[in-house]
Amino acid sequence: MFRRYPITILIVALSVFSAASPAITEWFQLDFSKAVEGEWWRWFSGHVTHFDLSHLIWDCGMFAVLSVICESRYRKWYPAILLASLPLISAGIVISCPEIASYRGLSGIDTMLFTWLGIAAIKNNLRRGDRIFATAAAVGVACMLGKLAYEGITGEILFVNSDSFQPLVEAHIAGAICGAAAACFDWQKTPKPLLIFSKAMQISRERLCRLPGRLTDVSARHGNNQGSHASAPADAE
Repeated sequence: MFRRYPITILIVALSVFSAASPAITEWFQLDFSKAVEGEWWRWFSGHVTHFDLSHLIWDCGMFAVLSVICESRYRKWYPAILLASLPLISAGIVISCPEIASYRGLSGIDTMLFTWLGIAAIKNNLRRGDRIFATAAAVGVACMLGKLAYEGITGEILFVNSDSFQPLVEAHIAGAICGAAAACFDWQKTPKPLLIFSKAMQISRERLCRLPGRLTDVSARHGNNQGSHASAPADAE
């Protein structure tokens, strides 16, 4: 499972880990003042932090489903697109909500993935001449846009109890923009810098997949070394 969906499992695991204690959450969350002052990881890690259990379950559940699909269909490009979207969505929140001190949640990324898959499905089905599935995908994207409009007008987030935090529809809008950009990009004419970046991400992903096996080998070697050291005195006698 980890070898097939390492990115999905890693993000969900980080989300659960960040919720293990308030101290970890505080260190991971997107605190805008600290991020601007040099704590650069917050532009990325803020998305894996959450305010409560309901927030965590909804965000991670939606992310797991959408991420598995994206990681299966766009295995080559998915790590690069996801990594680029994290700080872009964070920057969108900073620009549109300068009064906000901190941000937590995967909902912006969830919206990005949904938009990417939806628009890509419309394009692919129209290219194949399948208007029924293209229409179904268009309805899904329209429902997502309707959700954004409702949240923008009412200030309430659908599906998540937001009593413990202030919902930010701006994060969802930024995610939708990133997803639309990913879906509309012409992957057949990829610029060289993006190709190099994607290749680097692919290499990192392959190394991440091999990490559990390497840890097992190191553990086995360590155990063998301990056994040989323990038997040395007996042989000497």
